[in-house]
Amino acid sequence: MFKSDGKKIKLNAFGTDYTAEILVDQYHNGNTAVVLYTEHEPLCSLSVNTEKILPTGHFYLKEWSENLEIAHNQSVQEIIKECGQHEDYASGYVVARCFTIS
Repeated sequence: MFKSDGKKIKLNAFGTDYTAEILVDQYHNGNTAVVLYTEHEPLCSLSVNTEKILPTGHFYLKEWSENLEIAHNQSVQEIIKECGQHEDYASGYVVARCFTIS
C-alpha cells in the first residue's frame, strides 16, 4: 500500500496543470517505488524497478519516454536529490540514475 507524507507539488506537464501527491511504497523485491498521484489517478511512476537492490529510500528515476517532461520538471527536481552513492543502471537504450526524496 502506497504511503503518503502529505507532500504535494504543483507542476505543468503536457500542457496541463496538475497538483500531485508523492506516494511511496516498495516493489516486490524491496526496492522503493515512487508514484505521483493526482486527485483522481496516477500521473506517473517516477521510479523504475531493477534487479539491483538499493537501500530503502533510494530509487532509480525513470526519466525517459513519457516520463521525461515530468522527471525534469522543476517542481519534481526540488523534491528529489541525486544520491551519488550508486552506479547508474543501464538497461537496453536507457540509463537510470539513483535518487532519494529530499
